[in-house]
Amino acid sequence: PATASTMPDAFTVELWARWATFPATDYFLGWQDTEGTPALGISSSKFITYLGNLNYRFFSATSPTDGNNVNQWYHLAYTCPGIAQTDINNSAFYVNGKSQDIDSTLATGAQRAKTVCTIGKRAAANVFTGDIALFKMFNVVRTAAQIANDFNQERHLFGV
Repeated sequence: PATASTMPDAFTVELWARWATFPATDYFLGWQDTEGTPALGISSSKFITYLGNLNYRFFSATSPTDGNNVNQWYHLAYTCPGIAQTDINNSAFYVNGKSQDIDSTLATGAQRAKTVCTIGKRAAANVFTGDIALFKMFNVVRTAAQIANDFNQERHLFGV
């Protein structure tokens, strides 16, 4: 896993991921490398952005988390507009350039600090089970069109 410094208030993360297996919980990005801290990944077999104990959002994407597509590459992107408690209500998650439906959101607690970004794990027990490539962080919220463009420009590199 690689690390980076403190995240900006508003940001976008883009990456390509390929799972070897689909566990019920698997994180491809974490901050502060401890349990209970902000992370992006899969929890309860759904994509989740976890920004604090009472500040998280599940997305209802069923693929690739359904387990039928192991060893297949996916372009994943997440946007977060800020650090206010309710900013998670305006966050978005994309799979292969398409915005994913929201399953549920909880925004009753504050977001936690996002320092020391770790690619490939959330904490020692939550190591990503696959490959990650072309990881990018932006200090702005990228548009759906920009994210779709990245997917379309890069997909040939991953056979998608």
